[in-house]
Amino acid sequence: MKKLIVLATLAALPAVAMADVTISGVVGVGIQNTKTGSAGSVNDMNRAAGEVKFAGSEDLGNGLKAVWQVANRIDPTYDEKTNAWGGRDTFVGVKGSFGQVRFGNVSNPTNSGFSGNADVFTVIGLHGDGSYKDGEARLAHSIRFDSAEVAGLKVAISQQLKEGSGQAVAANATSYSSGLGISYAAGPVTLIYSGTSKKNGSVSGVTDKTNQFTAQASLGDVGLNFGYGDAKANTGANQTKKRGYGISATYAMGAVTPMVGYWKQNDSKKAGVSQKDGFNVFSASVDYALSKRTNAGVEFQKQSEGKTGANDKKRTAAVYLVHSF
Repeated sequence: MKKLIVLATLAALPAVAMADVTISGVVGVGIQNTKTGSAGSVNDMNRAAGEVKFAGSEDLGNGLKAVWQVANRIDPTYDEKTNAWGGRDTFVGVKGSFGQVRFGNVSNPTNSGFSGNADVFTVIGLHGDGSYKDGEARLAHSIRFDSAEVAGLKVAISQQLKEGSGQAVAANATSYSSGLGISYAAGPVTLIYSGTSKKNGSVSGVTDKTNQFTAQASLGDVGLNFGYGDAKANTGANQTKKRGYGISATYAMGAVTPMVGYWKQNDSKKAGVSQKDGFNVFSASVDYALSKRTNAGVEFQKQSEGKTGANDKKRTAAVYLVHSF
């Protein structure tokens, strides 16, 4: 009898293995040397990448599928020991010929699928976080719709619920966000727009907004990317505006891909007054594909701070190793 039970259990295992569930992720470490102003250089090891995803789907019939995902951030350097389970995009949804709808903790279009604003920085985001970063967010208690591609056109809309958004900014008040992404591919050229709007629940009529425009071209082994970004942060009494633009180029030579990039961040303005905080960033890197899943590379960046921050000039050199699974 015991043998029959064991055999019956083993016979059931292939059915479990056939379930459409996948485990994937990426892990990477970078070692960098940074010199700021006239101070001596500093060596450091940082998380270049780190995420584990559990995802799956079930066929519902009539061309529909139920989809789900639980994603978790990991730090291989162990600097951040409190990475929450399900802290990355974690959702349940439905997918079909129309596209897909997801419910849960989901990235807005700017943070996922509709960004790449002159992708100056490669694996390690070293310095010069400018308006190309503004608007990126993962929204708790949100709904996101992604359309199917029609004649090269794709649209995404995300909306965070006002009540219980989990982003309290004052007593009995919450802030909540919405996002829009549009992309259009025509041959080797792709045009992308993404925008966000975040309403402050504690101050009536106060809204923070961001916009990103990106143009990408793939010309054989050459890739070109131009991007523009702006942001408006409103505190009610004063409004801070900033904008920037950049360009980058890549050239694939087999397993080796060099890249050069430049980003110009203009001086921000607060209540119409320039803050003299703009900067320029030059970036150059070489990525080497050791295999289909493992990449190594070197990167150099030089950042010039604004007029009032001459002593904050930065120079960074880095090496990294990243593995996907």
